[in-house]
Amino acid sequence: MLTTKPTEKIIKEWQRIYNDYREQLFANRKTGEQVNNYFIEKYKPQKLSSDKLSNAVLYNIMENVPNREKLPLGAVPQIATYKVGQILVGIDLVTGFFHIEGEDIFLVSEIYDDLFLYRGLDEKDLANYFLVAQYIQLKQNDSMVIRRSKTADINSIMPIYDYAREQMALNGNPTQWIDGYPTKEIILNDIATGNSYVIESKWKVCGVFTFIIGTDPTYQKIDGKWLDDEPYGTIHRIASDGTQKGIFIECLNFCKSKISDIRIDTHSDNKIMQHLLYKNGFTKCGTIIGRDGAKRIAYQKKF
Repeated sequence: MLTTKPTEKIIKEWQRIYNDYREQLFANRKTGEQVNNYFIEKYKPQKLSSDKLSNAVLYNIMENVPNREKLPLGAVPQIATYKVGQILVGIDLVTGFFHIEGEDIFLVSEIYDDLFLYRGLDEKDLANYFLVAQYIQLKQNDSMVIRRSKTADINSIMPIYDYAREQMALNGNPTQWIDGYPTKEIILNDIATGNSYVIESKWKVCGVFTFIIGTDPTYQKIDGKWLDDEPYGTIHRIASDGTQKGIFIECLNFCKSKISDIRIDTHSDNKIMQHLLYKNGFTKCGTIIGRDGAKRIAYQKKF
């Protein structure tokens, strides 16, 4: 929640965040009914009858063009008003706009930020660098965020792969990534081609993966059969620094937002990855030969 006038430095930071993350975001804005139900379930508010609060919500919708444009043609706001302690909250069930008042600015900000993050962004919101930056800043503190890797990330990425190789060896999979694979040169090439992504939590890189949409040469021949011959995306070189749970789910949710057909392969000794793939509904399609000449178990899932 913005509580002070932004400086030129802050605005430039918003624009930097927008440029770094906008491409990876997709519209996910909830309906007004969903926002209202979430608020009621989480905060257990007291229902309030307040013309003053309702009028404040109505004014902010009708006098603010971006808010007014979220009203469907011919629709009018349907405003519900509540009280949480000494905090007053008004929510429009049509647009999802909400208005919060109270003397405790910390609690007001907490509720506002929570509802803003839950509500998400629509296509028009995604064109607004302030809204995107606000969303990303809140999401960084609440969960994880994905963006394209930059060359400057290499010093954060390579230690993650070092850690991943150590963990593979400790868990009975010492031969999948050998001789320093993936090398710095491979990762820099992934970055240069725009196929490398990092996962961040609290502005720290905690995961990395490569995602490529298009034909993978090593998938042309398979001892088995793919589910179909439709266009697909392939996940490669996914790794975590071990500090965050849910790295694979975060990666998978991102990838399926780009294309609904996902393929991936792994080593026969990588029981952890095989379990993750089974748990997340992937089908074992057969075996392929990787670029190193070794066999890999091939998986596919259609969303």
